[in-house]
Amino acid sequence: MASRAARAANPDLMVGLQQLANSLPDYHRAEMYYECTMPEFFASIRLRRALERTGVSFRFNLASTPVDTMADRLEIASLTCADQHVDDVLQEIWAHNLMDLTAGSLHLRTGEFGDAYVIVWPSAADSDDDPELANDTNDAEIQHSRKELATRRPDGAADDVNTKVDIFYNSPKTTRIIYDAENPRVKRFAIKKWTEPGPLGTASKPRNRVNLYYRDRIEKYISAPNSKGNQLKDWLLYEDDGDEGWPIENPYGQIPVFHFRTDLPYGTPEHRAAYGPQDAINKLIITHTATIDYHGFPQRYVLSEAGNQSDELADFDADDDINRFEDTGHDSTLRSGPGEVWWLNGVKQAGQFTPPNPEIFLAPLDTYIRMMAQVTRTPLHYFDPQVYSRLAPSGESIRASEVPLLKKVRKRQISYGSTWLEVFDFALKVAGVDSDPDIALRWIPAATIDDAAGWSMIQAKQQAGVPVRQTLLEAGYDPDMVDSWLVNGEGLEQRVDLLVKIAAAAQQLGTATGFGVLDAADVNKVIMTVLNLSDSSHEELTVGTA
Repeated sequence: MASRAARAANPDLMVGLQQLANSLPDYHRAEMYYECTMPEFFASIRLRRALERTGVSFRFNLASTPVDTMADRLEIASLTCADQHVDDVLQEIWAHNLMDLTAGSLHLRTGEFGDAYVIVWPSAADSDDDPELANDTNDAEIQHSRKELATRRPDGAADDVNTKVDIFYNSPKTTRIIYDAENPRVKRFAIKKWTEPGPLGTASKPRNRVNLYYRDRIEKYISAPNSKGNQLKDWLLYEDDGDEGWPIENPYGQIPVFHFRTDLPYGTPEHRAAYGPQDAINKLIITHTATIDYHGFPQRYVLSEAGNQSDELADFDADDDINRFEDTGHDSTLRSGPGEVWWLNGVKQAGQFTPPNPEIFLAPLDTYIRMMAQVTRTPLHYFDPQVYSRLAPSGESIRASEVPLLKKVRKRQISYGSTWLEVFDFALKVAGVDSDPDIALRWIPAATIDDAAGWSMIQAKQQAGVPVRQTLLEAGYDPDMVDSWLVNGEGLEQRVDLLVKIAAAAQQLGTATGFGVLDAADVNKVIMTVLNLSDSSHEELTVGTA
C-alpha cells in the first residue's frame, strides 16, 4: 500500500468530510444514551462538585428499552427467489455473511443511531490462502446452479458464478451517503472515513483514510503526514496493494453503499424522545443513592454543656481511617447491646438527623418511566414488567397498548425490507447473476394472538362474516402459512358455516324470485359475485322458489 504524490482535487471529499463531522455529535449522543454513559445535569456547579466527591455513579438504563424492543420485533423469516438456481446462490451469499446474526445486529444499530450503512463488494479473500472462503462448495446443487446461471449470461461467458460476496455493516459515525440536493432520493456519492495507526516500532502518527464511492469508480485518499485533514490540500491519492490504477473501476453501475434508516433522508434514534426522561431518572437515582448511607448510618448531633470535651459518642477516633472496616473496640466508650446502659457525662442533649424519605425519589421515578413509555410509544410493561402483577391487565388491553408500537414495527419492516431487497439484488449482480431476480423477503409476525380472549374475538368475527383468511392475517399469522392451512382443509368448519348462510340467503332470494320481485338471472349473478366464481369454474346455479 502506498500514497501517491498527487494531491486531492475532488471537492466532494471536503463536502463528505464536513457532513460526517456535522452528524457526529448526534450519533455520539445517541450512543451515550443507549449505553447510559451520559453525564448528569445539575442545577448548580456547587451541587455537581458535591455529588462528584461522593463517587456515586449509579445508572439504570431505561433509554435503551425502545431500541431493544423494536429490534426484537424485527426478525427476518426468509429471503427467497422463485428461480431455484438464483435462490441457491442467494442462500449461499446469506450463509457466507452470517446474516442470521448480522441482520439482527444491523437492525439494533439502526435503531440506536437512526442510520446504518451496508457496503457490498466482492470478497477480497484469496481462495488459495483461506479454504474456508474458497468458491468450491461440495454441494452439487449449488455447483449446478452456478453453472446454469453462467450459461444465461448474454455475453455467453462460461465463467462460474462467484458467490463470495461480502456484505458488512458500517457505522454512521464513519460512513455516510450524500444525497442530491434537488432530489433527496438520488445518491450523489458515499463516503467512508477511518484511522489507520502508524507502522509498529516507528514514531509515525496515525493517518486518516477516506474512500469515496460513485456509480462508476471508487476514489481512495489518505491524509498527508502531520496534517489535520481539514483542507483539501491535506489529502493525497492512495492505492492499496492489488489496485489496478487510480481510481478503482466500479463495473456495477451502482453505488455499493446502502442506507438503513428510520426516517428520510436521515433517520432519528428510536430512543431520541427518551433522552429527557432518562436524564430525570438518572438525577433521581444518583441523588437517592447518595443519601442511602444516611439511612444505614444516620448523622448524629450532640449538644454538650459549656466547656465539656467528651467524645463518648464518637463513631471513629480522629486518627482512624474510616475506609478501614476494622473493629478495634476503641472507637467509642459506648456499647450497643441488650442490657447496656449509656452514661453520657456532660451531655445536654443527643439526637440524629432524619434521613430523606425514599418516596421523595421513588414516586417521581414511576412518573418519569410512564412519561418515557408515552413519548417513545413503547408499552409500559416493557419498562416495568411488574405492571402485569399490579394491574392484571386483560389480553385486549395489552394488545391495545401495543398498537402504536406495532405501527412503528410495520413502518420499519417496510423501510428496512426495501433496503434489504436492494442489498441482495446488488449482491446477486456482484455474484454474476445477470437476470432480474424476483426476491421475496418475509418477516416473522411482530405479534400474534394466542390468548383465549383474542381467539374468541376471531371466532366472533368469523361468525359475523369476516373471511377466515382475513381473521387469521389480522391475528398476525404469515400469509403463506394461512394459505396452506386453507388449502389443506384447515378452517373447513368455517367454510361450511359460510355455505349454510349462503344457502339460507339463496332460499330467501328464491322466494323473492317466485313473487316476481327479482329476476332469476339477477339472483344467480349476485350469488356468483358473493362466491367469487367465474363462468369457467362453475356450472350455472338455478334458484328455485320456496
